[in-house]
Amino acid sequence: FRETLAGSQIYGLYEGNVTQAEGQLLVVPTMSGYSVTVKAFSVSCVGHMKGDATRDGNVLTTTVPVDRGNCVFTARFENGRVYTKEKNCTDFHGALCDFSGSMKKFDEKDNP
Repeated sequence: FRETLAGSQIYGLYEGNVTQAEGQLLVVPTMSGYSVTVKAFSVSCVGHMKGDATRDGNVLTTTVPVDRGNCVFTARFENGRVYTKEKNCTDFHGALCDFSGSMKKFDEKDNP
C-alpha cells in the first residue's frame, strides 16, 4: 500500500496563488502519513502553518488546534495541481489573506 502512495507522487513542493497572496505547499511523507507545511506571503500578509496530515484518496487533511477549536486545512490533488481550502486558520496568517487557492507542482527541471 505504501508503494502505491509513493507511486502517486503527491509529495513535493507546490507553488501558486492563495487568497490575496502567493502560496507555497510542501508535502513530505512520514512514517505515519504526511507532514504538510503551507505558507502565504504578500506585501500585507505573511502566513505559515505546519502539521501532520492524513490521506483519504487524493485529499490530505491537516488539523491543528487553535484557541477557538481547530484549524482544518485540506489539499486536494488533481493532475499535477493542488487545490487548498481552510477553515478557522486565521491564527496562522491574520485577516488579510488565507491558505485557500490553487498551486502547481514545482519541478526543479523547469527552473534550473
